[in-house]
Amino acid sequence: MPETRKQVLSMAINGSGMSDTSRVLKISKETVISTIAKQEDQLVSVNPNIRQLLAEMKDFYLPSWVKYVV
Repeated sequence: MPETRKQVLSMAINGSGMSDTSRVLKISKETVISTIAKQEDQLVSVNPNIRQLLAEMKDFYLPSWVKYVV
């Protein structure tokens, strides 16, 4: 399983989406999300201001999982 975690993080860093990652590694989307969520404190956002900008937009729905993708 540690190797799968490394692959999930590597794919996320390289721009693969959750669906792509789950399909390629043959794991559930929930596993992809939870793996990334557990490593959140070690990940660095490419554009840390994007969440603030998106949050300021009126009538914009921002799902809770977006913080792990942006």
